Amino acid sequence: YYLTYEGAVDISKISDPSERLATTSQIYHFGQTPQQIFKRSIRLVASPQKFSLPDLSHLHPSPLFEKNIEHSIHKMEIINGKITVLGPKKIFLSPENSRYLSWDTNDFSLRVLPFEANSKSESVFENLHDGLITAVAVSENGKIIVTGGEDSLVLVWELSKPKSLKGGYQMILKQTFYGHSQQITDIFISQAYSVIVTGSKDQTCIIWDLNRLKFIKQLPKHNSSICKINVNSISGDIITCSGTWIYLWSINGDAIASINTTPSSIDRELIISLLFVEIVKTQTQVIITGHKHGTIKIWQINFSSNNNFYEFSLISSYRNHSSPVTCLLFDENSNRIISGDESGSCLFWSNQEGKETGGLSLIGKYF
Repeated sequence: YYLTYEGAVDISKISDPSERLATTSQIYHFGQTPQQIFKRSIRLVASPQKFSLPDLSHLHPSPLFEKNIEHSIHKMEIINGKITVLGPKKIFLSPENSRYLSWDTNDFSLRVLPFEANSKSESVFENLHDGLITAVAVSENGKIIVTGGEDSLVLVWELSKPKSLKGGYQMILKQTFYGHSQQITDIFISQAYSVIVTGSKDQTCIIWDLNRLKFIKQLPKHNSSICKINVNSISGDIITCSGTWIYLWSINGDAIASINTTPSSIDRELIISLLFVEIVKTQTQVIITGHKHGTIKIWQINFSSNNNFYEFSLISSYRNHSSPVTCLLFDENSNRIISGDESGSCLFWSNQEGKETGGLSLIGKYF
């Protein structure tokens, strides 16, 4: 399709919001072709998260576990109908989610572990950075790992499992990104748009080309250290969070909108966690933020035809956690939000009061 050809359209120059949405939707459905590499067909990008909660302004929380896990919840995935929870400095090794990566030790290493109690590391990779590893991201196919460290460097690795290692993994360094001046705080990989977005304590975000492993653009300086990054799989819009602020950027790095989520200087609700989903039926983007004092806020991105710009509007705010909301998950099967906090509490959000969990098992695993 012609919109997918290199140089055929510049989304940043489309001023009409309806035309811009139609163009990005067509690019998504037909697949995007930055440059012709293969002569054969390529597979379509992954399906987006489909969010169809009927009323985001009237959600009711129910505890998923009979008692708290007693450990901080930082990552969650639903595996075989059960919630699997990871603590700090850990991430699921996609796509099968049968293993996870951990960098929670002080020996500067990255470890591959299976989801089994008291299991040993299957592979250990040491001295990846000059100092501690501070951020890790994994591609959807599980073949690319991007690490960031105290040394301000961003390293791109290719992960494989050769037969010669007898069940172990190997990581081959593909590229080193230089551009940040302080510790890396967050990394997001978008295979749909072939970009890596990194954030740092230096208050900047950089967009890198995932295929060519080159610098694309540095976003303007934020008001404080970058805490969270996400990329919409349909539109390619980028969300960055810094302190109490949310920023929305186009895939080309152009500023679209921003908002201070807690204007009060007395009670600064720092953003701790982030979820970015698309409501396909209404063609609207929804951003969910988890905050330091246990609040969850749901935002919608609207286009103001009168002023000809995009803006954030607060749909609802909930304060049912007693500690910082460290993790947010969207369950596609039940179309529900799941939130976890620093104290180990896990809540399941729906439009019905009571303990309905959408078929999810209350028995979870923690690693």
